[in-house]
Amino acid sequence: MPITLASLNLIIQASNDAIYAYLDITDQDHSIKDQIASVRDLYEILEIPNKIPDGTVPFPENQKSTETGISIEFR
Repeated sequence: MPITLASLNLIIQASNDAIYAYLDITDQDHSIKDQIASVRDLYEILEIPNKIPDGTVPFPENQKSTETGISIEFR
């Protein structure tokens, strides 16, 4: 019986940890969105010019390919 209760306690604790981790990730998602917006607003206020010129190739090249989403790669 004690082993069963210990196992049950571990399962409950693991599920609670998973729930809290999920909630933390969803909170960070909104936080990241707000932080990016704040940086953009700061650049607009300080009138910092964009040093990276716009490209000549439209993105995405194939509009049909965006129906299922797009991927981004940072280097």
